[in-house]
Amino acid sequence: MAQSRASRRQEWFKKIKIWQASGDSITRWCRNNDVPLASFHYWRKRLADSELEQSQSVSKERLAFVELHSNSSSASPWLEIHARGLRIALERGGDIDALRHCLKLLLGLPC
Repeated sequence: MAQSRASRRQEWFKKIKIWQASGDSITRWCRNNDVPLASFHYWRKRLADSELEQSQSVSKERLAFVELHSNSSSASPWLEIHARGLRIALERGGDIDALRHCLKLLLGLPC
């Protein structure tokens, strides 16, 4: 079954947002994700004037960094994520909703 125009558009929107969050060059990201470079450029240009610009302006307004402190005496975190030069550590009983929110912001997803 052929994809609808709207679903193709949404699929490419997600791919481009994932590339933006990756920090990779377009060429490297496309090669690592088996995405045709010409198709990536086509969709990036096609979406740039509408959805991507609106999304970026909203994301920039909502982006904030918060330093969290723990009252726990344990030396090692319960969950630790290393990605794109960032480290996110969550101790047992930590705020899962805050972690979810941080990850969505980093990936450029709606919160």
